[in-house]
Amino acid sequence: MKERFKFNTVGISTRDNKTTVDFYTKTFGFTTDWDGIQPNVEMTLGDMRIILFPRDAFEQMVARKFQYPEGFNGTMELSFDVPLKTRSGLVFLR
Repeated sequence: MKERFKFNTVGISTRDNKTTVDFYTKTFGFTTDWDGIQPNVEMTLGDMRIILFPRDAFEQMVARKFQYPEGFNGTMELSFDVPLKTRSGLVFLR
């Protein structure tokens, strides 16, 4: 089957960046140059990329509190690389 897209980034809202960074680096081998202070974290493993951002900082940024069922994270972002064709503009391949 022809490749139609490729994941390039997964973004996850966290309650605790340090705990999440420890999990992904120790369990899966992701690497990061996160300084332990900044709210935004980038981790990579090969061509995979995960970004973390604290849930409370996100809610403050959008001026809205989100409620999710107990046990669910509720906030995740997926980013794709999608091939495009040019013909008097950009058109997504179908």
